[in-house]
Amino acid sequence: MKVALILDDTTDNMVIMHLLLEHLGYDVMLVQEMQEGLRILSATPRGFLVLLGDTLDALATLAVVEETPVLQRHIYLLLMDNGEPLPAFARRVIRHDVLLVLRRPWTIALAIRAVEYAEHCLHQRSVSP
Repeated sequence: MKVALILDDTTDNMVIMHLLLEHLGYDVMLVQEMQEGLRILSATPRGFLVLLGDTLDALATLAVVEETPVLQRHIYLLLMDNGEPLPAFARRVIRHDVLLVLRRPWTIALAIRAVEYAEHCLHQRSVSP
């Protein structure tokens, strides 16, 4: 079963992504507080797709991911505005191969490709020694 966790589902984009993920066969968990999301992600042994908005909690989550190897088993998809600079710590998280960025405005087709690529990354990790 494919599992996605959405941290902060308050924006229209997150509602659309929630519906899209369900359509693609994901079991979707909605979490509104960073600490709850980190607890869930730390406790699960398998990789999740984690969608993050560009809220302070979501960006703070990436800062924790950078420092916490157990959280790096997941793939994080950050939805942010086009032209908005990626914070330095988020660029460092990209070096761990755990962060994808989807910039607004995006299309459904582009979102599907991003999710499929995240699935591919998670699968590669599960079969690698």
